Amino acid sequence: MKIGKATFVRLALLVVGIFGAITGLLFGFSNGQINLILIPDLSYANSFSGIAGGTLGILIAATEGRKLYLEYQTK
Repeated sequence: MKIGKATFVRLALLVVGIFGAITGLLFGFSNGQINLILIPDLSYANSFSGIAGGTLGILIAATEGRKLYLEYQTK
C-alpha cells in the first residue's frame, strides 16, 4: 500500500486536531484544572482560549477526516 505525502500530512493534521480538541475543551470546561498538554509549563491562557482551541481542533479534525474519507472512497 502506497501512502503519498499529502495523505501522511492529512493523517498528522487529523491527530493534531483530535489532540487539540480534547486538550482544549477539557481545559476550557474544567476552568483550568485539567491540563493534558504534554509539554511542562505550557497551558492555555484562560478557559476561553481552551474552548477556542478545542473548537478549532474539532474543525481541523472534521475537515481532514472528510478529506481522508473521500480519498479512500475514490481509490
